[in-house]
Amino acid sequence: MLRRCAPGFAGLLLLAACAAPYFPAPQPSAGFTNFETEPLRPIALSGDGSHLYALNTPDDRLEVFAASPGGLKPVGEARLGLRPIALTLRNARELWVTNHLSDSVSVVDVSDPAAPRVIRSLDVGDEPRGIVAAGPERRWVVVAAAKRGDSLRPGTGRAHLWVFDAEAPERAPQVLTLFGAKPRALAVSPDGLSVYAGIFHSGNRTASVGGIEAASIGRAPLYSFDNPPPPEGPPKAGAIVRQVNDTWLDAEGRDWSRLVPFDLPDYDVFRIDLSGDRPRVAEAISGVGTVLFDIAVRPRDGEGGDAARQEVWVSNSEAANLTVHEPRLRGRFAENRITRLRRGAEGWEVLPQDLNPRVDPAHTPAPSALRARSLAQPLQIVFEPSGEKAYVAAFGSRKVAVLSPDAEVLDRIDVGFGPAGLAYDAARQRLYVFNRLDTSISVVDTQGGKVVATVPLKHDPTPAVIKAGRPLLYDAAATSGQGTLSCASCHVFADFDGLAWDLGNPEGELVAMPEVLEHGLFVPQQEFHPLKGPMTTQSLRGIADTGPLHWRGDRFGRDSDQPGSNLASFMDFDRAFVDLMGMKQAPGKAEMEAFARFVHTIRYPPNPNEAPDRSYNSRQQAGFRIFNDGIDIDRGLLSCRDCHAAPLGTNGLINFEGIDAGIDMKTAHLRNVYQKVGRFNRPGPQVSGFGLVHDGSIDTIINFLKLDVFHIPGKTEEERDSLRADLNAFVMAFNTGIAPAVGLQTTVSGTADDGQRARIDLMAERAAAGDCDLIAWARAAGRERGWLWGAEGFLPDRAGEAPWRRDDLLAHAAGAPVTFACVPPGDGWRSALDRDLDGRLDGDEPGLRTSLQ
Repeated sequence: MLRRCAPGFAGLLLLAACAAPYFPAPQPSAGFTNFETEPLRPIALSGDGSHLYALNTPDDRLEVFAASPGGLKPVGEARLGLRPIALTLRNARELWVTNHLSDSVSVVDVSDPAAPRVIRSLDVGDEPRGIVAAGPERRWVVVAAAKRGDSLRPGTGRAHLWVFDAEAPERAPQVLTLFGAKPRALAVSPDGLSVYAGIFHSGNRTASVGGIEAASIGRAPLYSFDNPPPPEGPPKAGAIVRQVNDTWLDAEGRDWSRLVPFDLPDYDVFRIDLSGDRPRVAEAISGVGTVLFDIAVRPRDGEGGDAARQEVWVSNSEAANLTVHEPRLRGRFAENRITRLRRGAEGWEVLPQDLNPRVDPAHTPAPSALRARSLAQPLQIVFEPSGEKAYVAAFGSRKVAVLSPDAEVLDRIDVGFGPAGLAYDAARQRLYVFNRLDTSISVVDTQGGKVVATVPLKHDPTPAVIKAGRPLLYDAAATSGQGTLSCASCHVFADFDGLAWDLGNPEGELVAMPEVLEHGLFVPQQEFHPLKGPMTTQSLRGIADTGPLHWRGDRFGRDSDQPGSNLASFMDFDRAFVDLMGMKQAPGKAEMEAFARFVHTIRYPPNPNEAPDRSYNSRQQAGFRIFNDGIDIDRGLLSCRDCHAAPLGTNGLINFEGIDAGIDMKTAHLRNVYQKVGRFNRPGPQVSGFGLVHDGSIDTIINFLKLDVFHIPGKTEEERDSLRADLNAFVMAFNTGIAPAVGLQTTVSGTADDGQRARIDLMAERAAAGDCDLIAWARAAGRERGWLWGAEGFLPDRAGEAPWRRDDLLAHAAGAPVTFACVPPGDGWRSALDRDLDGRLDGDEPGLRTSLQ
């Protein structure tokens, strides 16, 4: 391993002057870093119904409420890892939580609801999501996490299930691999012996064919240097195709099979068998949906846990990305569904039910009264004990839908903004609804079908600029013609959907490219044509300061005197609300500005392929040198970094991309390339139909670097492939702008072992380098205390109290568990010392609850 800077604990402050040449300088926040973290299962009711547990995701805390006929009363809270999103109660004493940004699980002792405390932190895979307790005596805890790495290995699953023995959590977990992309939701059968796992971006058997391949069979222009793309002609473009049995067809029924060598089994839901000595993947079910949000097992009286008689429900959206051109997709590009999986004589029956069956996209926009009844982005599902009625949180509609046994909508209940989690109290006929974007809990009387109380969580640190802009991303009733769609339908939780879309408009107009955005050496050859071919959905994360937007850079501020600026570029998206979403008119300037300022706060998470200490392995180091050391691989004129400039990985300019590509493109950033692994252009089953570049048709960086514009040095193709593999290794570990140490944590209970001490030293080293803020917390003198590490030691959350040494905290761990964690730079003061940033430290505010509400 080649280490950038690795001094001992005593010399950590010298690290500020030691920085790697391509690592961006961390940008401290103003107290809150926005990852726009997705919700999953943020709420649960204790077995006896006496307490409700809720995850305050932005505040990184568990909050505990006493539940009674009189309502909810807050009684306790505990700090957790970064951005907790899902929880499961193993028994009356123990609650497990996935921390999405910390890549960890917090085990919380809730035997005293007034004083819950983290007793153990467990490392898991990247961005853990679902978590359930299952098996005999709920002994097994199953965690869903993304599998990263192996970026050049075809035909392998990209989803992991980590299975912990809860009676001995210190033992290494069993890790199962599922043949799908990253997993999300988990559900348990009534007998606890089956776990159902859903793939988040599971796809729909669609894939892209590139323009190069399309040209090879005469379905796209065949350009050459003697016959370049005409300035006003359409770019070279391929197609979006779907596998039907063994044939790949486009929307017009044309056969593209000779150009698509792989298969897409489209496994969406897996059943894990826990009845034996070791968990095993027992079944896989296809055709459930495109983006899967939640899974629930419907209880059925008298049937127990028999897997052969179970019915599994999946909330999902189904994308219409096979359909080409924006006018045909206007107001109808996705359905919001519940898919019922029911055992039949020959396996599982897949029974999708549209939650908005009476919507007529041909008449868009619909009257406001009809839009207000629509249901968008269905998340958590819960059943009444009889199984005769279900509830689903419609995240994009501020509603909870009441469903029949056939998943037909019986009623709609208005709740808060962004309902994401549900907990049903059968004894009191109450439904608790966690509103993620309001950071509140709605208490619903299920007999009357209305909210009877709304209880805010203790504190929401989300800045006003974020709250002001969120409605244009999530609120489907306010932003789409039928009330069924939102920007988040494709930019799922401000990220992407793993698909490509052809949103060209045959009746559109050419748009001139501003010269200020053109690359000086590789001048673009074409204007922005209204037909553009397939383009993969881009993330809304990290777009600030990246120049013009979209793959081509065609959102640049058409009416602005500052083309390519943050605000001007984003304002160009206003027309999508009419042309694609189906609204009668676009949002006003003030709304769009609020939307833009919100989106520009969203950050990427750390890259899991980047080592926490920022060291490189040999291949990454070799790739780093090729990328940065002036090897002019781009037409022999430029190195990688000349276009993919630090720190964002793009210079924000539009380039002529060569004859092979046949289309002018803005330099793409590289910060999420590691998430686009799963397509391989070779025979055999693959996980995804979309990979790299604008249309997702190229599978690996190695093959990307074989395009005509790249001149890789080397005497043989084997030597050149080795250099390409080095570049692949570096790009797969490309820094996202958030240091890899962010999210690291460890909980010391008793005596710290060598591994825990080494982890604390590493976190302090990275804090000294400016990568993160190091904080600690523990219960002391009957309350939770916080500390922030600095030059003088760990500063406590009480004014006038002397700093604690690391060894003081470790000594305290002998009597009460102490958790150490790295948070984004600038967040530490709020996270550890002054939760509401009012200038008074938390330890000096005994009435903090009153002051925050």
